[in-house]
Amino acid sequence: QVEVWRRGGITIPIYVVPLGIDPEQWTYQERPARPPDAPFTILSYGMLSSRKSPLETIYDVCWYAFGEPLGKADDWKLVLKTRRGILGTGSMRFSISDPHVEVLSGDYTGSEMSSLCYNADVGINLSKYEGFGLAPLEMMATGLPVILSANTGHLEYCNPEFNIPIATKRIIPAEEAYSLKEDWRWN
Repeated sequence: QVEVWRRGGITIPIYVVPLGIDPEQWTYQERPARPPDAPFTILSYGMLSSRKSPLETIYDVCWYAFGEPLGKADDWKLVLKTRRGILGTGSMRFSISDPHVEVLSGDYTGSEMSSLCYNADVGINLSKYEGFGLAPLEMMATGLPVILSANTGHLEYCNPEFNIPIATKRIIPAEEAYSLKEDWRWN
């Protein structure tokens, strides 16, 4: 991007300020052992839109990893945190009635958000397209292991040593609601 500005004739110094987290808010914390009767808790937060893949998160990852196929129907829960309710935006219209899924809506303070991370066993962010993806970095800063879609902006920091990357099998045209009538593509 800096080169684009330089080719465009900008001659003053150009600095790139990377996106990041507030280390005062997002601090590493050792987690005690989960009580045997507590469900395994998966955390995902962001806008519940089709780009963020909440339905795929629920059914493809959570249910198949922790649900009936493995005989563990009752020992997990997925916490979906959003600021705008469960309807999402664009073409994403759904309601969630799965007893394993808890939807938290509204504005949370920074300490309430980091507390969600401290009380989870794993984070998940399976965006179809991500320019950067701040939520996974926040989760990782607290010491939470994170499952990521291995595509787009996540590739800047997705490290199999610390994350569980989910590979993209194919790239398809983005839904019209997000394409702004351009030919955007996502996984």
